[in-house]
Amino acid sequence: MDISGTRHGLWTKKTKPSKDVCLLPTMGFPTYNMLPPYLDFQIGVSIETLVKGVAKPDAIEALYISPSKRTALSKNKKVFATLTGDFMNYQSFPQLNDRYLSIPLMDSGLFDADLRHWLALPKSLYAVDGLTCNKIGVSYTPYRDQPNRCFATPSSCLRSQIADYQIARE
Repeated sequence: MDISGTRHGLWTKKTKPSKDVCLLPTMGFPTYNMLPPYLDFQIGVSIETLVKGVAKPDAIEALYISPSKRTALSKNKKVFATLTGDFMNYQSFPQLNDRYLSIPLMDSGLFDADLRHWLALPKSLYAVDGLTCNKIGVSYTPYRDQPNRCFATPSSCLRSQIADYQIARE
């Protein structure tokens, strides 16, 4: 029987476990890399050209400016719009790109919508390759290959999993 490379299904590497791995819970926690924050918006400027004596505008044109496109010029080259100022919040955004975001899956296969259950944990707590004991994402291989495993305490190599951090937070 093939299962995902970890008991939580975080990584896609396939392994063939022995029967004792089947005793572990199979909870789903898709995990995402978080990028640095950025601010993005778009401002629309509507230009109406009026003809003398006519109640309705002759032409309507829209110009769009944003932090990535700070200037715009109308088709007839008579109107020029520029973005002045940066509209940045006086508080800086939290820097979370040193963390992974793990979101629990419900039994239905949908994400848990309760944000209190989501975890943003430091990347150092994860074993992306699955080869480190006592890290999130540990695969069967380091569990099987640990020294003196027959004399090890229960749950050795399987500590510090997402469920442990959820319990600690509550």
